[in-house]
Amino acid sequence: MKKKNKTLPFIGNYLHKIDNKGRVSLPASFRHNLETDRLIVIEWPDFLNKNENNFFYLIEESSIEKFLKEKSVYLEDVSDFTEETFIDNQGRITLKSKSISKKNIKFSGCGHFIKCSQN
Repeated sequence: MKKKNKTLPFIGNYLHKIDNKGRVSLPASFRHNLETDRLIVIEWPDFLNKNENNFFYLIEESSIEKFLKEKSVYLEDVSDFTEETFIDNQGRITLKSKSISKKNIKFSGCGHFIKCSQN
């Protein structure tokens, strides 16, 4: 996969359903701008605390340093909340987290990262 838009590859909001196996389709416009089919999932602490606005981020490995710098955190600070996922041949990712409690995920493009929240 090759990025088409190097300045802001992820823009827009999309709502997708999670199936019973924890799979959800990644928006096609996001998939087309990925360099690889491997994504890092970082659950933000509010997500684990069952806050109303639970969220996590999908980040390409090549953008992890940019993400950490923007959020003013170190990798050690988020490593316990980090896992990897892969895009399957149908454009889906599997969310392994036990914290996923709802059946819809809102994908929000944040430039070089994808913010995901439960709806």
